[in-house]
Amino acid sequence: MIHQLVHASKYATMPSSSPITTSSTPLVLLVIYFLLVLRHQISFSNAASTIKQGQTLEEGEILNSSTGVFQLTFYIQRYLAILPVFGNIRYEPVWIANRDTKVSSGVLSLDRDGVFKLNGDNDVSIVLYSPKPDQVARTRRNDSSITATMLDNGNFVLVERDWSTGNEQLWWQSFDHPTDTLLSGMRLSFNQTTGESKALTSWVSDTVPNSGAFTLGINPNNTRELLILQRGIIFWRSGVWDAKNKTNLPSKWMNQTDSPYKFNYRFFSSENNVENYFTFTGKSNSTILVWVLRSMGELQSFQFDMDSKGGGATFRETMVECGMRDGEITTEGCEKQEKVVCSRRSASEKFEMMRGRVDANYSTPLTLMGETNMNASRSDCMDKCMSNCSCVAYAMADSTDQIGCLFWSDGSRFIKDNELDDVFYVLPEAMGRKKEPARTDSTPPARTNTSSAPPKKSPAVTNTESIATKSKSRKKWWIFFPIIGPVILVFFLIVLRWKRIKRLAKFKEKLMGKGVGSRPSPQQVLTQLKTTTHSNEDSEQCPDFQLFSFDCILSATNNLSASNKLGEGGFGPVYKGKLLKGKEVAVKRLSRSSGQGLQEFKNEITLIAKLQHMNLVKLLGCCIHGEERMLIYEYMPNKSLDSLIFDPVGRQVLDWRKRLMIIEGIAQGLLYLHKYSRVKIIHRDLKTSNVLLDADMNPKISDFGTARIFKQNESKCTNRIIGTYGYMSPEYAMDGIFSVKSDVFSFGVILLEIISGRKNTSFNIQFDTHLNLIGYAWDLWQRNVVIEMMDSILANASCSPPDDNSVRRCIHVGLLCVQERAVDRPTMSEVVSMFANEAMTLPSPKQPAFLVGRNVVAQNTREESEICSHNDVTISTLSVR
Repeated sequence: MIHQLVHASKYATMPSSSPITTSSTPLVLLVIYFLLVLRHQISFSNAASTIKQGQTLEEGEILNSSTGVFQLTFYIQRYLAILPVFGNIRYEPVWIANRDTKVSSGVLSLDRDGVFKLNGDNDVSIVLYSPKPDQVARTRRNDSSITATMLDNGNFVLVERDWSTGNEQLWWQSFDHPTDTLLSGMRLSFNQTTGESKALTSWVSDTVPNSGAFTLGINPNNTRELLILQRGIIFWRSGVWDAKNKTNLPSKWMNQTDSPYKFNYRFFSSENNVENYFTFTGKSNSTILVWVLRSMGELQSFQFDMDSKGGGATFRETMVECGMRDGEITTEGCEKQEKVVCSRRSASEKFEMMRGRVDANYSTPLTLMGETNMNASRSDCMDKCMSNCSCVAYAMADSTDQIGCLFWSDGSRFIKDNELDDVFYVLPEAMGRKKEPARTDSTPPARTNTSSAPPKKSPAVTNTESIATKSKSRKKWWIFFPIIGPVILVFFLIVLRWKRIKRLAKFKEKLMGKGVGSRPSPQQVLTQLKTTTHSNEDSEQCPDFQLFSFDCILSATNNLSASNKLGEGGFGPVYKGKLLKGKEVAVKRLSRSSGQGLQEFKNEITLIAKLQHMNLVKLLGCCIHGEERMLIYEYMPNKSLDSLIFDPVGRQVLDWRKRLMIIEGIAQGLLYLHKYSRVKIIHRDLKTSNVLLDADMNPKISDFGTARIFKQNESKCTNRIIGTYGYMSPEYAMDGIFSVKSDVFSFGVILLEIISGRKNTSFNIQFDTHLNLIGYAWDLWQRNVVIEMMDSILANASCSPPDDNSVRRCIHVGLLCVQERAVDRPTMSEVVSMFANEAMTLPSPKQPAFLVGRNVVAQNTREESEICSHNDVTISTLSVR
């Protein structure tokens, strides 16, 4: 199960049957406080944004998006919903999975076959997605995995990931099933062939999310026009969108460069004009835009500015309101409604919204035909009340099986009380006042006065009796005095803990050398990159470095399509691209789970941009767009070394001369990093997949995401080990100690793999005598038959067969590089000399690492100059790619 602690304090209750004395209250509250703190620490470590196969999400649990902006949870314990969270304020749902079917004790599950469904104790089962037979077959063969993820744009997606290719296929998404809210990037659409429509449908009322009377969608008559329908009758129309976007929407909402309302609207069609689409996006990456279709047909818009203080709504306005004011329609495009109205009333007469209760001594319930057997919305109730001259008030009744209306006749009295949850819509005369202009908005008064937040929908009325007869007595405030003292004490303890956490955070930042400054924004990082990579001092080192726009990358890679995907590394997928001038590039798109922040991203770029060597892949530029971070490299047509050397067909093109050239090229590249670059760099993740081959088979080392900068003669210790099994040195894999000798070990493994054409980890422990390729080479060396290790393709080559002495010498160098003790391994400078000077006598190799166990004496690791701190309570993390 997915556990996440984001439980709002407003849901906390205290049983009335458990009396607490004044003297014991502080102790009890302190115990509760520390239990909550402990639960927070435990739950926080289990935070997740993804449901995997076999997992569930239950009531009380929350699935957060990676930034926490959107949450998937059970809303008022009956509806599975997505709720936005801005500035520590949880707003009302933007999407509900089961709006017309309530569930009790709901459970969202994703089973092993990929069936995605919502179950409840009331025998309710709602299947969100049922996979096709071929999809089920793939999951049962373990060829792929299925995950459901809450994304930062408010979309909840079900995705299949192919293990062999890394490609992802979208199975289902909440964006395809809109409710009453349109988010940035969502689409309204209508298909002329199938008649399928994706449209917004209002709530029944401001408190009940069932499907209401109004819909917002695209005109089905193949015109680029938005329509709001009320029970199938046109209520409002936008007018046809032309090239200049001239519509009945207020002009300030259109795509104007000087407009403070940051909407980019798009109305487009499919290639064969079968389907029309409407969508909008923000003009800024830091804004989230929302349209909401209200229960009375109003269309409201909100903009959440993530950069603003508190992160709340920076503006909210009603775009469409088809009411009457002084006899005039309030919004252009509203259609005149032919409705039956009592002859004694004006069509513009308004009901006033109020919280409170009915005065039982002066109330006359009114029975109107049809209110008990209809799935009525608030607009239906209002129209019915307006048509009857005796009706002075109405309310929504939400029962278990249906939604209905309650009405009251002339003479009924209502008592206003904003502390109560029941909502009524009353004519001024029923409240003992003369008729006067009433409220025109359709939202109950907010409990809190937050001018920057959109109005919240009030809690739903649970049954019809509560409206007619419920009466709450005034609270006796004196009973709260005994707990004021303990509450103040708990508040004081919370403040102390908050200050302590803040001090610890500052201390950790100083300890890690990151300072205490604020996190840089993408714009700040871009500015720093421009300054760093184009400074006078470095103009010769990286004259071609560019900052690419996101649109340029999308155009070059065909919108990052799967057909352009070259592969996927530890930090994300790589795409082939073609710039406007025809130059081919490789675009590495860093995944959000890569662990790299903006500052680390900037450091990596400024590091690689200054590295200029023929055996290092050249960084051409970068792109930062919102959460997207990309590196643009020169394109290597022959892809990576592992795609050839481990392929029975591919490695036939690698004769001995080319293999030797690749080995020596990798050695030259490492030597440059360790000794001749402006700073000493340790790669830490050198492997065959990180060696790319250009058109002439020249090797180029790539993927510097884990590289570290060092002073000379220095080694370091880390408790976050990042590398790949089979290529990590023993001291790094076991103790987290890494130095230049760690890269030497990885080079030795690659050398042996190039000569043999086999992976170091390709040996089967059950059937092979040796644990790995290193053990196999060592056994052959001891038996003086090491030449048997050579790839059979090389041994059987008819033209340019390899010289046995040359092969034997290369294997000798490889065994020297993979020796167990780091101090016994040669430096890359010595390795290059061994290749260049064939007359040089090589020392005999000692036992290599990872044979049958590890035999390292503690003093051996102390022979190196170490800068290594050990923490007895820290558990090292092994991240293998």
